[in-house]
Formats: sequence, C-alpha cells, structure tokens
Amino acid sequence: MPNFAPPDPLDVLQALKPTHLVLVSASTDEIKSRRLNDDTRARDLATIDSLQSELEAAKILLFASSLVCGCPALIIHNKDGQVDVAANSIIEAVFRN
Repeated sequence: MPNFAPPDPLDVLQALKPTHLVLVSASTDEIKSRRLNDDTRARDLATIDSLQSELEAAKILLFASSLVCGCPALIIHNKDGQVDVAANSIIEAVFRN
C-alpha cells in the first residue's frame, strides 16, 4: 500500500498565493437553524457551544493564513435571505482599489 500524506497547509497556501482571504460566516443561531432545516444532508446534531468553537477555529485559521500569505482577511456575515448582500460585500472588498 503506498504511503499518502496530505499536503502541508503552508505549502498549499504558498502555491495558491491568495490575494485575499474571506470567511463567510453567520451567527451560531443562524447556522444551527439552517442545519436543522437542511434536509439535503445528514448532519450530526451541533450545539451552540460546538458551533462557537468551529467559528473560532475558522477565524484563527483565517488570520493565521492571512499572516503567512501577507494578504488581507475579511469576515463577511451571511444573514438569512441576504446572500446577494454578502456576495456584493466580497466583490467590493476584493476589487476595491
């Protein structure tokens, strides 16, 4: 059986050379509600505490990656029913001169 090791995340970041990093997020209550109402996927039941931990980990990874790449990090709040607002915020941030 061949040995397989996943790529080092630092190597991936350096290969991709991102100019911007964006985390699209929502409140823990919104995330929990969306997951409960999404019947297209089988999900483990998440608690507000576990969702809060996931969000904190995502933010830490975002900012650490931003430091490594030397590019800006942005957190966009994706409110229920306002995906166009979130998308426009990303476009404005990325293409702003």
